Amino acid sequence: MLPSLARLRLSSLSKFSVKNDDPVVDIGAPRGGRMPYEADKFYIDRLNRLTSSLLPYWMGLPGDFNTISRDKIVMILNANNGRWRLPVDGDYASEMLRWGIQNETRGIYVYMEITRNLVGLGSTRNREPLAFEQQMTYRTSENDPTGTKWEWANLLSATPDGFIYDLEHGDANVADIGLLEVICPAYRGLTENGIMRRHDVEYHIKPETNHYYILQMWAQLETCQNADYVEIVHWKRSGPYGANASEFIWIQRLYRNSSRHESIKRMLKASFGEFARALSAINDDSTDATRDTDEEEEYERDRVPERARRKDRGDNEMPVPNYEAKKFRNSDRQELRKELDEWVYESMCWRNTLEVPLFPWRSKATLDTQRMPTSGLACRYGLSDFRVATHFGNNGQSGYTSLPVNAKRIFNTEVL
Repeated sequence: MLPSLARLRLSSLSKFSVKNDDPVVDIGAPRGGRMPYEADKFYIDRLNRLTSSLLPYWMGLPGDFNTISRDKIVMILNANNGRWRLPVDGDYASEMLRWGIQNETRGIYVYMEITRNLVGLGSTRNREPLAFEQQMTYRTSENDPTGTKWEWANLLSATPDGFIYDLEHGDANVADIGLLEVICPAYRGLTENGIMRRHDVEYHIKPETNHYYILQMWAQLETCQNADYVEIVHWKRSGPYGANASEFIWIQRLYRNSSRHESIKRMLKASFGEFARALSAINDDSTDATRDTDEEEEYERDRVPERARRKDRGDNEMPVPNYEAKKFRNSDRQELRKELDEWVYESMCWRNTLEVPLFPWRSKATLDTQRMPTSGLACRYGLSDFRVATHFGNNGQSGYTSLPVNAKRIFNTEVL
């Protein structure tokens, strides 16, 4: 009899124990739908949830697009039966989204080619409700001040682009399992040399300064509890398709930091409660206490076709009667940004090429503590020649310094 696929292991994974027929690598979030082959399941898994891409907007951290009010978010959810659609204004914003979708697979490929890490494709993940509940510093089920009862696992979801097994994780105190997030920036405008900025590979990629991405990574790690880090990868091509161009990726790793993670979680608690209150208001369509049982059943039947018509209205809005969202105060947002910055300083790492031959992952906090320079931190990797470069030590917003090490030396181990 063939063994269960969940029990099959590579010899290099032998340090993991298998208990109660669980898979070798259980990230605490059951497999969900994936685009484009499971589109219906993909959207169903994300309904009525603060996805990792929506959460920063809910907290007022807009990233590359404009700030979106909570009331607008709720009206879009109401118009689409709980499905979030980012409102896109203008052709350029639409083009940015298309660029990211079209090139995500290419970014994953280049990452795999350079690092030789073992990568499994990601999908929508909703955290197992009871996963690691005993490790929480407070209960996962809360009664927030509005009286709305909710649980983290019922409101949060994430869609990491992949799952990583890395033999050279660089930290003996953590596991080898991580998440992969690929970003394909499509910047607007031209450089001084007349090159489209999306193809300007000298422009500094600095996710450590982007609070939208950092909060998104928090949500992914909160959903996938057994992952110890997120590999944040940017992909760029030095010219348009059809031209003779080179491909580059930028790699930085954000490790889970338990104390920072829980601190951020406490800051978000009231806002998750507000999202639960918004869902309650959206679903509270039967507020007429004068209807008897037969009238209520007829009312519910009449709602079915209306719900069907509201399956996909894009970014259209539908007001929610008697609901106004509670805002996240600017002072609280500043505290959240500060906590995200501290997490980045302590736990975002790059391979340090000055520490031969292991080239360990190092954070700025570690280097500052050891009074070591940041000039050896590897930022950019080229696919054609595996050359490595850094922007640390360069003034302004562009310019990279080549490092005297090849990526094949930094990533010199394969799982197989």
